[in-house]
Amino acid sequence: MEKNNKIVKLRDLSKSFGDKIVLSSINLTVKRGESIGLVGPNGAGKTTLLSIIQGIKKPDSGVVEIFGDIPNKPIQRVKLGISPQSISLPDTFKAGELIEFVRNHYPNKAEFKSLIEEFHLTNIVNYKVGGLSGGQKRLLSTCLAFSGNPELVLLDEPTAGLDVHTRDLLWSVIKNRNSKGTTIIVTSHYLEDIENLTQRIVKIDKGHIHIDDELSRIKSNIQRKNVALKTDKISAFICLPSVESYKIQGEYIILRTLSSEELIKEIVMTMEHFEDLRVFEDRLDHYFMSSAEEVRKVTQ
Repeated sequence: MEKNNKIVKLRDLSKSFGDKIVLSSINLTVKRGESIGLVGPNGAGKTTLLSIIQGIKKPDSGVVEIFGDIPNKPIQRVKLGISPQSISLPDTFKAGELIEFVRNHYPNKAEFKSLIEEFHLTNIVNYKVGGLSGGQKRLLSTCLAFSGNPELVLLDEPTAGLDVHTRDLLWSVIKNRNSKGTTIIVTSHYLEDIENLTQRIVKIDKGHIHIDDELSRIKSNIQRKNVALKTDKISAFICLPSVESYKIQGEYIILRTLSSEELIKEIVMTMEHFEDLRVFEDRLDHYFMSSAEEVRKVTQ
C-alpha cells in the first residue's frame, strides 16, 4: 500500500547508457491527483525517466516505487496508463478492435461506448489502424492509455502532430480526467501543453532536476526583470538592494530584480564603470526548455 498518498517515489535514481549519464541522483515524489509537467531540452532524460517509472527500463542505482511497490508487478501495472512518444500500433487491427483488446486487459476497464465518445473516435472505430492519420493514431494511443481507468497516466508528447481542434479536445479530456482524481505526468516541448495540463513543473537538464515547483509560483517568479551589463566590478553590483539573484553569462553580469527602474538608479549611483546596459524579461518557454545555467543567489 502506498503511504501518505504518494503513488510515485524515486530515490537517488541514476541511469547511464554506456559512458553517457542520462539521469543522476533523481529524487521525485508524485502525489495522487497531481498533474506534473516534465520539461527540459532534448536529451535531458525525460523519456528515460518515464520508461523507468513504467518498468520498461531499470535504473543503474536507486529506488523506484509506484503504488508502494516495484513498477513491473502486474498488480501495479494495471493501475498505469501509458501513451509513448513513438507510437507503434498494430496496423491490421480496426481502431475499435484495438480499444477492446487493450481495455479487456484491465480489471477496471472503461465502458467502450463512453470511451470512444469521450475521445471523439466514434467515426473511426471500423477503420484499420494502418489507414489512420498520424493525428488519429496519436489520439487513439491516448485513448488506449485511459482505457483501463488507470490511477496514473504517463503521456510523452501527447499533442505532437495534432491539429488545433484535436489538441483542444485532448486537453479537455486530460484535464477532466485529472479533475476526477487521475494522476497525470506529461512531457512536452509545447509551452501551451504545460500551461493547460499541469500545475507542477519538474525541469530536468543534463540528468539532474533543476526545478520542481508549482507552475503558478514559477509564473510569478519570472515576472521579474533582468538587467544585463558589462563590467569588471562584479562585487559592486551584486549586493545592490534591488538585486534578487544574478548570473554570469559570457562578458555580462545579469542582475534579476522586481523593479528594473529602481535597480538602474542604484547602478548609476555606484559610480562604478559599466557598459552596454540592457533590460529584458524572462520568457516562460526559455525558462522551461533552455539548458541549465548557474544562478548565484544573493545573500543579504
